[in-house]
Amino acid sequence: MDSMPGPARFTVAPTFGELKAKPEEHLQAGPMAILVGTHALNDSYTAFLSNLLPLLMGRFGLSYALAGLLQSVLNVSISLAQPIFGVLTDRSKRVPFIILGPVFTAVAISSLGLMPSYMWLFPALILGGLSTAAFHPQATSVVPLVGGSRRGIAMALFIVGGTVGFAVGPLFILSIVDRWGLESTWLAAIPTIVVVALLYKHVPRTAQGFARKAVEQASGSALLRHWKPLLVMWLIVVLHSGAATTMSGFLPTFLHDSRGFEVGLWTALAHLLFTATGAAGGLVGGHLSDIISRRSVIVIGLLSAAPIMLALLHTSGPWIWPLLMLTGGLLQSINPILVIMAQELVPGNSGTAAGLMMGLGWAVGGVFAWLVGLLGDYFQDLTIGLSATVILLLVAAVLAHFALEKNTP
Repeated sequence: MDSMPGPARFTVAPTFGELKAKPEEHLQAGPMAILVGTHALNDSYTAFLSNLLPLLMGRFGLSYALAGLLQSVLNVSISLAQPIFGVLTDRSKRVPFIILGPVFTAVAISSLGLMPSYMWLFPALILGGLSTAAFHPQATSVVPLVGGSRRGIAMALFIVGGTVGFAVGPLFILSIVDRWGLESTWLAAIPTIVVVALLYKHVPRTAQGFARKAVEQASGSALLRHWKPLLVMWLIVVLHSGAATTMSGFLPTFLHDSRGFEVGLWTALAHLLFTATGAAGGLVGGHLSDIISRRSVIVIGLLSAAPIMLALLHTSGPWIWPLLMLTGGLLQSINPILVIMAQELVPGNSGTAAGLMMGLGWAVGGVFAWLVGLLGDYFQDLTIGLSATVILLLVAAVLAHFALEKNTP
């Protein structure tokens, strides 16, 4: 892939209005800030479940498999519909869910503590997942427009916004639960409703594709023409997300059951460090991908993450903390690269490309949480199930090394 060396430069634009691509432009800070902020708001709520999971398991008497099924349902509902919303975005160029998505996500996920039984958790998770599914392809279709020549770092910043939200979300919801109880989770929706109301007039109404031949490419011919490299990228996303999302989702439960952490401040702090270093890893990976081969960054990130994650799962004491941060940073370092690679391959279908990578790929990868839960139940040890996901990272690295270079232009 072509790289664009040199430091990122920023220009300020107060609102989106109607965005049109000018690839020679530098990154526009104003629109980028709104994209990062709404992504942080939206994804902060998707972190609630993993941190409420030990409490929900206690309330409803859930096994690891039933708990893992909740994670899988949320991951799949977030991801499976994204390609559909991506196609709609590419055809209409309208992006209302950049602002509406966080509202629906906040209301749905914040209702988990009000649910009277295990089965009632599913509609709340599905609704929250679908609203998130609508948000992501619409927002990511705009990222290349504001990124200019630094699309790698722009996508990294966007994903960092979600990662920061994902990191702060647990502290937010657990502080509410600690003070007012599990039934008070609905209070968490209020700040987002207020912020979104204030931001409403500044969000984009339309976004035009950033390719010179956007009309021809948006017809779907580019997707068919490049199906082989897109398939390779998608498989790497599936394998990587299977390990990364499962580790993130089960991290508080692993620390509680296998390492004796109390649910609350310490599990929330661990989750914060894991996702915060993931944000830093995404920024580093995105920046490096603008300078050197994107494929090289992917392979190095995957191969480095595997042994560090395995070490984290089989250590105790103070070494948990540095290993936890290293694992988070390495696991998230490749996230922006695969998305921007797909968008560069079919720029007129940027929403569809994002939906396939962040959506369908993460949906299939999310099923591994349930499988890991089954392994944890069978062996009566969640560590064994989580350790098995390291294999996914190694297979993804082999695929990236031997297939990605051959099939990318």
